[in-house]
Amino acid sequence: MTFPVPATNQSRSNILPIDASMTLGGLPPLNDVKLDHFAISTNDVAGDIDSNEIETAFASLDTEADDTIESDKALPLEFQCSYRRGKCSQPRTFKKNGSMHSYCEHHRQLSIRNQRAFDQKKRRQRRELEAQEAEKRPCYARRQASDS
Repeated sequence: MTFPVPATNQSRSNILPIDASMTLGGLPPLNDVKLDHFAISTNDVAGDIDSNEIETAFASLDTEADDTIESDKALPLEFQCSYRRGKCSQPRTFKKNGSMHSYCEHHRQLSIRNQRAFDQKKRRQRRELEAQEAEKRPCYARRQASDS
């Protein structure tokens, strides 16, 4: 739907305002149509609907959703994440060569982060130990060789 482009000689008051409802669905708004809000009466409804009837109508959909969730958890143990703390039922991820990692993606990221922190701590301790040993070693100055 294209909107009319205002000519340069028209004033702002002559431009039709674009309502947001005009762009939805491509239909113009119903400004001139009167709606009768009281056209539906309670006699039109066949019977009172109990909230329990609504719940039971959708119960089959809920059980189907529960069944799919349980079937997702039913992975064989060799395909489940083997993280050491707690039970993780997420599937293991694949390596670039096609074999499987031991962990799911979330626990792999945790493991990588923990390993990096451990390695950084180990490097820092090694540097501090080397610095302490360097301070303990006596420093021997070289003698200058003289020509005499």
